[in-house]
Amino acid sequence: MKMNKTLLACALASSTVSALVPAVASAQELVDRKSPLADAPAIRHRVELRDKRFETGVGIGSSMAAEFYNAVFLNLRLAFHINDWLTLSGTFGQNVTSYKTGVAENLETSLKAVSPTDAAAKTPSAKEALGAMNKMNQILGVQAEVAPITGKLSLFGKIFMHYDVYALGGVGAANFGADLPKCDVPKIDQSCPDTGMKFGGNVGLGMHAYFTDWLALNLEVKDLIVKSNRAGQDTTGDGFANDRDLSWGHNYIMGMNLTFFFPTMPRISD
Repeated sequence: MKMNKTLLACALASSTVSALVPAVASAQELVDRKSPLADAPAIRHRVELRDKRFETGVGIGSSMAAEFYNAVFLNLRLAFHINDWLTLSGTFGQNVTSYKTGVAENLETSLKAVSPTDAAAKTPSAKEALGAMNKMNQILGVQAEVAPITGKLSLFGKIFMHYDVYALGGVGAANFGADLPKCDVPKIDQSCPDTGMKFGGNVGLGMHAYFTDWLALNLEVKDLIVKSNRAGQDTTGDGFANDRDLSWGHNYIMGMNLTFFFPTMPRISD
């Protein structure tokens, strides 16, 4: 009887082990099996709106927060998108009109009130002061753009639009002009505009809002950093207005362009 119980226990143990072996093997297969989503892209069939495409555009722009004169520009933009997040671009702005800031208007009013017969007044006339103030005639920029943010937005759940946001940085230049001619030989207590092309740096932020796969609205705000003498006056106290009076300054530019992409059909990801 005891022998039968022992044989029965061994048989039950053997059956249990035999049943567990396939179950363990199946579990191991599940662990070893590669997920069908492994190494798959985060988004399938994504519209690559920038990758290997040229962009050209035209629009308007304006300087902001200038000391004496703000400028309104006609903008041109040309870019090549190396891939979907890195771009090389060039921009050009032509001044179509300039307008005085509140500071320039107040200064003009104050200087007009100074008597020209006041010998003690070592100040320029209103005409000389405003004539020496710099105006931006043209602006240039050559820059790299990095777009870390891209996406798609919805308006009322019916209208959908792709967009991207990018940061830019590169070299820039501004061609300054003035109403008075540049001084050949600066004289003491003389207004002397320092005009011409000034080179420096160019940084900013921008975005695209895509109406179609080939048409977009481009908005950009940047800081053009160059050396200049905005007032055309002596700033060092040596009695002369010359190249020693130049200083680094910020020129904030806002632009809005309508841009076109070529080829018109973008690449679709896997």
